[in-house]
Amino acid sequence: PTDPSGALDPIADTRAGREGARLPVRDGLSASQARAGRRRSSVPVLASIVAGLVAVLAAANVDVVQKEAIIRDGTRFVVALRPVDPRSLMQGDYMTLNFASQAGEDGDLFSDYSHRYVELKPDAQGVYHFTRTLPQMAPPAQSGNVLVRYRRQLDERVLFVTDAYFFPEGQAEHFARARYGEFRVNQDGVAL
Repeated sequence: PTDPSGALDPIADTRAGREGARLPVRDGLSASQARAGRRRSSVPVLASIVAGLVAVLAAANVDVVQKEAIIRDGTRFVVALRPVDPRSLMQGDYMTLNFASQAGEDGDLFSDYSHRYVELKPDAQGVYHFTRTLPQMAPPAQSGNVLVRYRRQLDERVLFVTDAYFFPEGQAEHFARARYGEFRVNQDGVAL
């Protein structure tokens, strides 16, 4: 069946079509041409979705590679930890990392809100302590010192690596006794 212009009517072979209901054929397009147009319009959408997925996966992989480089090539430093409760009912076993060197004696060290880097100096046992803050990356005052980028949290705590360490279920007792945390820092002050 065709309409008066000679175009095929896709509804004519259906029950509604046999009973007289007809869809208008617009602009002289046949039903197969209309379907082909719909398929063509879905190709750019699918291509956009695939391109977005590739971009997200590429960005995630770049981040992973950068962090692996810090772990492999970064300067090792150890910081004393203050004891905390190593369990969260919602998240499983983890410990909140509170750095002992931030307490008490270093309270004024982080008072300048414009600074974003902290210098750490090792003691005789190889444990690093905060010595000074800097507004931007600069060479350390002494050889062996490391500079680490930090940020201030809402509760005024200073976060220079992470504030939590997750570990396998059932090992809470082992990690509850932790006195030191080992980290790595790259040349830009980014630590893991």
